[in-house]
Amino acid sequence: MQQLLSQPQHEREKEVVLMRRSMEEGKPARRASDVLCLSLANETHQLRRTLTSTAHMCQHLTKCLDERQHAQRNVGERKHTGGDTSVQSVIEEENRLLKQKVTHVEDLNAKWQRYDVSRDEYVRGLHLEEKINDCAELAASRTAPDAAREWMQILEQQILAYKDDFMSERADRERSSTLLDS
Repeated sequence: MQQLLSQPQHEREKEVVLMRRSMEEGKPARRASDVLCLSLANETHQLRRTLTSTAHMCQHLTKCLDERQHAQRNVGERKHTGGDTSVQSVIEEENRLLKQKVTHVEDLNAKWQRYDVSRDEYVRGLHLEEKINDCAELAASRTAPDAAREWMQILEQQILAYKDDFMSERADRERSSTLLDS
């Protein structure tokens, strides 16, 4: 600060202008960073909920497995006494429930894998803003009109592709979120 204050007035003004320009140039990156941080915070919350749900499911499956092993021990004992048909039906019912739960857990896992892929594509979509800024700078420069026009067309095509990907990923993410909430 002392070095800045010791400079002549026009030097200080130049420095202030440079600092302001630097701050303005950093705003899009900070906005993108804020959006990404919010997205990651939401994802962390959802993953914690899923982890809790999965832990409960595992505990339940462990309990069912313990019960099944206990029932199988009883089957061995009842074979000697002749009461194995009722135990067999209990075991079949437990097997059916366990298979349903395994299917449910596998389905949740697949949904989270799809969500993870869509989140990665969403982050790549954040670079759309950078591409738009590149187009604007290119249009402003107009130093080589033909080359600039070609470059703008390429960037516009990339923007449209990113936009389409972003919209489809948003729809997928919304479908995933409604499936996970239900």
